[in-house]
Amino acid sequence: MSIGKKSLSLFSRDIVFTLLSLVTGVVITRKLGPVGLGTWAVLDLINNYGRVFGGLRFEISSVYFLGQSKYKKGEVIFLINFVSLICSFFLLIFLANHIAWIKSIFLKTTDIDQRLIFVLLFHFPILFLKRNYHYFLLAQEDTTAFNTMLVIQEIINPIISITLLIFFDFGLWALLIGMLVGSFISMIYGIIKVHSKVRMIFFFNTKLFREMVSFSSKVYFSEGLGFLNIYVSNLTTAALLSPSALAFFSMGKGKAEWLNRITSAVSTILYPRISNLHGANKDPVTVTTDAFRILLLILCFVGILFSLFIYPTVLLLYGAEFLPMVPIFFIVLPSLILFSVANLQRQYFLGIGRTDILLKISIIPLLLQIGLCFLFIPRYSFLGAAYAAALTFLLTAILTIVVYCRLSGASYKNLLIPSKQDFVLIVRLMKEYFVRWFIRLRRLFSNTDNMVAEVETEI
Repeated sequence: MSIGKKSLSLFSRDIVFTLLSLVTGVVITRKLGPVGLGTWAVLDLINNYGRVFGGLRFEISSVYFLGQSKYKKGEVIFLINFVSLICSFFLLIFLANHIAWIKSIFLKTTDIDQRLIFVLLFHFPILFLKRNYHYFLLAQEDTTAFNTMLVIQEIINPIISITLLIFFDFGLWALLIGMLVGSFISMIYGIIKVHSKVRMIFFFNTKLFREMVSFSSKVYFSEGLGFLNIYVSNLTTAALLSPSALAFFSMGKGKAEWLNRITSAVSTILYPRISNLHGANKDPVTVTTDAFRILLLILCFVGILFSLFIYPTVLLLYGAEFLPMVPIFFIVLPSLILFSVANLQRQYFLGIGRTDILLKISIIPLLLQIGLCFLFIPRYSFLGAAYAAALTFLLTAILTIVVYCRLSGASYKNLLIPSKQDFVLIVRLMKEYFVRWFIRLRRLFSNTDNMVAEVETEI
């Protein structure tokens, strides 16, 4: 199956999750308002920064070490669980002792129950363990169980949150409980699936630990810098402005970032393809360059559609009080398109084993964004944060493209200027996509009609 067809298959699942997220977001936004939503955005920032920087990322290392078959599976799962629990324990203790400090910086203008922050911290042990089993299933190529863990989280979380929010008026507690329960059930499912086949060996292998530390350190800093390049503007906005301003900025930027779902579907397929081609001493440049050019066309088209409908959609779904997010969307969108497509070049660097390039590319834009945030936000409020994020996305994309062309030998003309065949391919993929959905819907209604006919026959 081609990269395009595989990517469309993954994107179909993401569309369902996106629609579910949209419905959930509308309910939450209408119920909480700008201040409540901004307060939740601060809590979500704490959760995400702890997720990225609070663990040693041994779960990513486990995929490599399990594939090498050098150590027993039971030893690997015990070690990553042990390390994750230790990391989450120290993270929980550290943040629990600094709740007042967190509140004074990020929630100084909002009266919030400190118990919300304290309970949020108990999500880290659950999150870290869930992540371990998620990657373990990925290493075993058990895609069914891997996807089921995702589905459990994506379905249970909004169901519980919306139920507690609408029928019991739990406010922010509804979102927190939904997140905790969704993660916990997903974790339990992963534990059952893994340990039904693999018995945990309670042995701390010091040699394995040292090798994992060496391997994970590069991944840790690479992912950390990449995360900061995307979300340091959110953090600075939370520190310098009110929760409602953070809500406007997060929503406007977040809607533009929906385009990343398209890129993620392609990147998921492209990365192993590049690795396999490179390992077989074949040229991965052509497939990367072609994918970049085609994806750039697709994202530009989708971005134009988003731009046409963003204002009436926000007004209809969220209400007039959330219209300040629309200018943020337009400021961030152009540079985000190029930044998102450049993620394919980042997959190229990973696929050929040049993770050091990603670290080097991330440092300069990160420093620039921090400086721009403190320069623009006090002057232009959340619009200043949007300008800082947009300039950072643009610089990162340009650096990535320049380094890719110099390293791979690809020409800028071949990378950026589309051909007639590109348009033909896009049209063909879109036809296949819509035909596939039409067939699914026809089968669904056909099965429904058959069920009705069977019931009428029995009656």
